[in-house]
Amino acid sequence: MALLLKTKKKTVKITINKEGQSGVFEVEPLTLEEDNDLRKEFTTSDLKFGQVVDNADYLEMRIAKAQKTIKSWEINDEDTGKPLPCTADNIRAIYLLNPTIIDDVLSKADSENQKLKKKKEAAAKN
Repeated sequence: MALLLKTKKKTVKITINKEGQSGVFEVEPLTLEEDNDLRKEFTTSDLKFGQVVDNADYLEMRIAKAQKTIKSWEINDEDTGKPLPCTADNIRAIYLLNPTIIDDVLSKADSENQKLKKKKEAAAKN
């Protein structure tokens, strides 16, 4: 059997449980190239004492990664109880107030990406 390789990005649904509540996030994990481009975008290099030192804005990098990864969600606004639109501004606000939630989403998105890769590799071996 021929080797099966991913040629298109796929979205996956991830459920995050926190304090007895759950939210569903539809994510599209970044490719290695996209992740690398984000690192370049948010990293500058300075020359200090004859050595190159990289400075990264990790906060803005994580927010940008979340904005590129999260495509939709099923979560409600705590104040109104109504569905919260999935926008870049809301992703930023949620990250700034609830960073562990977004970090969990990004971590699970990366894990799902790895699972899909392993399934395809296993299918290719059979």
